[in-house]
Amino acid sequence: VLSAEEKIRMYQEQDEMKELALKQSEEQRMALENAASSVVNHSSTKDPDTIELEHEVKLRNNQIMDKARNIYDEELPEIKRLNEAIIKAKCQAVVDKQREEKERRL
Repeated sequence: VLSAEEKIRMYQEQDEMKELALKQSEEQRMALENAASSVVNHSSTKDPDTIELEHEVKLRNNQIMDKARNIYDEELPEIKRLNEAIIKAKCQAVVDKQREEKERRL
């Protein structure tokens, strides 16, 4: 059983980890954008490789932003409650299954 201080510390660490993940995602996005813009700036005409690179950068950027949004969304109170309810339901299902198996063995 965790004390109140341990719980607070745990939540603070989780918040710090999420903030770090968001910061890293943003840094990766910026680096990809900078790389793409430097490639685009160096060529006056867009060749197929440049177009493909831009497309890959956009896809990667969208993936990073989606991941950051998901991390943020998981911290919303209603999402937290839903996730807790799902975990409780899974635990209860396991307990029920174990009881059934125990009764079957007896």
